[in-house]
Amino acid sequence: MKLPSVYAAVAAVASLLAAGSMAALDKPDVYGAAAIVNAYASSPEIRFGVVQDSFTPSFRNVEWQHVPIDQTRIRVEVMEKDMVRDDPVGTFELGPEILHRASDAGRVLPVPVGDQTTGQILFASISVLLESTSPDELPSSPAR
Repeated sequence: MKLPSVYAAVAAVASLLAAGSMAALDKPDVYGAAAIVNAYASSPEIRFGVVQDSFTPSFRNVEWQHVPIDQTRIRVEVMEKDMVRDDPVGTFELGPEILHRASDAGRVLPVPVGDQTTGQILFASISVLLESTSPDELPSSPAR
């Protein structure tokens, strides 16, 4: 059985997309973390660096390998950096059904998450790729 690698390019999109209201707001500096959570254990968090001045930050290079997606959820927490105290933007989870859908799509899949984050984060983008075939699974070539 092949286990997929999960490449999550998590894009947090602010719900304040009305053109007039965005001009009046300061763009936030956001950062966050993601972890694999399943019935057996949680992975160490992968932390995202601060993306400055963006209503649509992207966090790249978030990757897990050998992930049994049938029992896995990805938990993502996004925070806004403030001078005095950082503020939570939202926390959401991507479960097995989403991971399977992303694998089947064969591309980066935008996933609505606004219902989990009180509308402050609207979408997360995720890609799930099958791992390469191991050498012992390759067909043997005839001896010469």
